[in-house]
Amino acid sequence: MAAPAFRCKGAFWQTHILFLPCGNAKPNRNCHMHCMLRLSPLIAVLLAGCAELSTPPATLSPQALGLTEARAPAFAAGAWWRALGDPALDRLVAQALAANPRLTLADAKVRAAEAGRAVAAAGGGPNVGFAYSRNRQRYSADSIYPPPIGGSWQTLEEIGLKLDWQVDLWGQVSERVAAEAGQVAAARFDAELARQWLSAEVTAQYLALRVAKAQQALAAEAVALARSRDKQVQWRVKAGLSDPASLAGTRASLAAAEASLAPWDGEVTATRAALAALTVQPLPAIPADTPTAWPEWTLDTAGLSLSAISRRPELAAARQGVEAAAHRVRAARADFYPDLSLSLLLGLTSLNPATLFDAASRELGVTPALSLPLYRAGGLQGRLDAEQAAYAAAVGQYNQTLLDVAGQCASALAKTQAAARADAAAADAARGAQQQARAAEVLFAAGLAARDDALAAAEGALSARQKWLSVRGERLQAQLALVRALGEVPESPAEKP
Repeated sequence: MAAPAFRCKGAFWQTHILFLPCGNAKPNRNCHMHCMLRLSPLIAVLLAGCAELSTPPATLSPQALGLTEARAPAFAAGAWWRALGDPALDRLVAQALAANPRLTLADAKVRAAEAGRAVAAAGGGPNVGFAYSRNRQRYSADSIYPPPIGGSWQTLEEIGLKLDWQVDLWGQVSERVAAEAGQVAAARFDAELARQWLSAEVTAQYLALRVAKAQQALAAEAVALARSRDKQVQWRVKAGLSDPASLAGTRASLAAAEASLAPWDGEVTATRAALAALTVQPLPAIPADTPTAWPEWTLDTAGLSLSAISRRPELAAARQGVEAAAHRVRAARADFYPDLSLSLLLGLTSLNPATLFDAASRELGVTPALSLPLYRAGGLQGRLDAEQAAYAAAVGQYNQTLLDVAGQCASALAKTQAAARADAAAADAARGAQQQARAAEVLFAAGLAARDDALAAAEGALSARQKWLSVRGERLQAQLALVRALGEVPESPAEKP
């Protein structure tokens, strides 16, 4: 856009033209209105050059980053946490969605945005007011009122209706309404994001609790094995089959096994406390025991790539923010144009209360007014500059959100696929170690192997199970991160009542 020839700097005069000469010998109200509307386009053309616009920044294209508007996979849509098949988790998520103050705050922001839209829309409609006044006054004998009013006390009563209408000639009102509508949509997207975050956070803490409880049980098994090993060494020492110095090693192993219990006890308490805070419940309400069987929550990511990522609520909210900012820029530019307002007065006025409702007391008035913002000390341009800066910030926020979404989706997909491979390898290793432990126990029972060999095989199997459990927990958390990255906007959240 070419730079304007001059720049208006703001409010020093404001001319109100109520009646414009039209050249008729006996002008009437219709003629005045006709002349005013005929002059308005000329004034608009003269004032259009006062707005100085900067070059707007460009938004990034999702397609340029490999993103599309394709829907998310089925495993990331709706109440996805139910795929874990855990009723306790379902109850915790339902409780959190019903009671967490984060959602109360998000819903309040939606209502506030809706109220802002209603206020903006009211600027484009007529305003009707009723007024009644009673004034007791002594009129000066030297004033413009002659006797008998001048020099006497009189009571003036007025009653009437007044209608004011600011005509939206250049779209300021409609642009501001559109901007507020964008804010409503953005607030609804933010509310949906809060719900998705809350359900995912509850699931993450619950999975961490399950891992901690399972590791706690395995740590207890490790303590039991260490005690069996200690008893075995004590027996061998008493039988003269081992050096008494070997007891120091078994006692150190037992102490290490007992010490490994404490961190998992703390992890269980911490995750239960986090769940209590998320679900707004006391700590005893959070189940201390979790199912022993691990959920077979597998996600099919074979055909999934970055190009299949769907819309994210925060990305949709940022896009609505850009559109709302663009509407505000257009509204600020339209403020440079003249405003047309119409006022209508219907009332009764009388100095005699007895004749207030007589036909002679009626008062009628029609006032069209044209307001020309010729000079406002830079106020108009400053407002336009501020809105353009806000638009640039909204574009930057959208672009950064898009880059964050792309990075999160790519990272979550890669981690999920890597965690699935690691989980399969750790599970195979745990099964192999468990088979070796069972075989060693059979040989010991048959008298073909020493007790030490059976204990060593059991300890190896337990270590393999602990490693697999850690890897399985990482896989579940990685899958959860992928679901969060793929979380999409529900069906038309901006159109919900």
